Amino acid sequence: MNENNKFDVVGTNIAEKATMIWNVADMLRGPFKPHEYGLIILPMTVVKRFHDCLLSTHKAVLEKYEEVKKFAVIDGFLTTASQYQFYNISKYTFDSLLADPENIEANFRDYLNGFSANVQDVLSKFDFDNIIRRMVESNTLYLVIKEFNSQKGYLGPDKISAVDCGYIFEDLVKRFSESFGEEAGAHFTSRDIIYLMTDFRRLVRKLIRWYSYITQVVRMFDEDMHKEYLFLSYLIGLLPEEKEEPVDLDGKLKLEYYKLQKTFEGTITLDKIDGQYVSSKKQGVQGNRQKSTLDEILDKINEKYKGQFSEGDRVMLGALHDKLIEDDKLASSARTSDPRIFTESIFPSAFGNAAMESYMEAQDSYGSLFEDKSKYDAVMSALAGVIYREMRSKKTVDYRKVERDEQVQMVAEEPVKYGK
Repeated sequence: MNENNKFDVVGTNIAEKATMIWNVADMLRGPFKPHEYGLIILPMTVVKRFHDCLLSTHKAVLEKYEEVKKFAVIDGFLTTASQYQFYNISKYTFDSLLADPENIEANFRDYLNGFSANVQDVLSKFDFDNIIRRMVESNTLYLVIKEFNSQKGYLGPDKISAVDCGYIFEDLVKRFSESFGEEAGAHFTSRDIIYLMTDFRRLVRKLIRWYSYITQVVRMFDEDMHKEYLFLSYLIGLLPEEKEEPVDLDGKLKLEYYKLQKTFEGTITLDKIDGQYVSSKKQGVQGNRQKSTLDEILDKINEKYKGQFSEGDRVMLGALHDKLIEDDKLASSARTSDPRIFTESIFPSAFGNAAMESYMEAQDSYGSLFEDKSKYDAVMSALAGVIYREMRSKKTVDYRKVERDEQVQMVAEEPVKYGK
């Protein structure tokens, strides 16, 4: 791809699809100004993409919802049924919405409210509620839904890939921006920015290469230039490129060296404390460290969960731990992620899947976990920290085996009573 046509990467078929969708604006003329068309077309495009993706599993989601709606935690069941990370529990589809034009507003709002929380969060950014009200007042809501439900508005994954859908939406955003009076070509997409950063990276790489070569031949006395070189040497590792490469730690260390300051001078002494070494044999079969880890999990749960935690829940906790610790994909994520990203973004999905699988295997044992959201969150939070630490250190503990060994030891230590 040459420099002149680098930004014109939207294929002809994608541009045509975006044009067809944008032409829905023809019926908005009058009630809405040209620069307001995007306020309707953009959120409707998002809603229709979600709709068409979920259409094939809509019935399965409704059936699963009826089965699990008594629980406080149901997302995992419904995302599994929908086969996506989002779902909709409304009984309506675009077809059934159009079948009842008299109640189009109420039914459409019911449909939007049926989406999962992550989709609701996306739609909230559009101020769509106010737009729906204006479409109802101008009698255009039914017409817009009808146009998006036509063949030209179809955005199902069997026809439009996720990448292509992104390009279509990007094209629509560009048209929306230009409708505000921006000059053609003045709007930059995230993909355009990546191209610019790639060009910038090439220039930075050339400067670093030539500076390194020149300084080996000629001694330089330009301190500012050398600082720029150090900065760019570190920066080059942070700029995106087609393939991943490790961050330039050497450059970072050089930068940190320039910021070092002496804050202490003297000697460090260690206090002598009397103590007694206790061999592991006196700590139990598995040692106190393993037992204290399980206690640590229970303590963390008790900090956040004030309800009853039974012996059966203790067994459930150990079983969930053993199931999660065997997840190779989760282990890989733990080794490459920081604690916050792991516990907040990665672990919840893995925990939900493990808990849901366990529930399907033994519903009586795991039902209480989904009935009480505070209990669910407390168990997930407590396990996240321990699982992360164990996966990072590659040390795992089979807690069910620990309890069995402890029980064996307790029996062995009980005095034997002989008959008279």
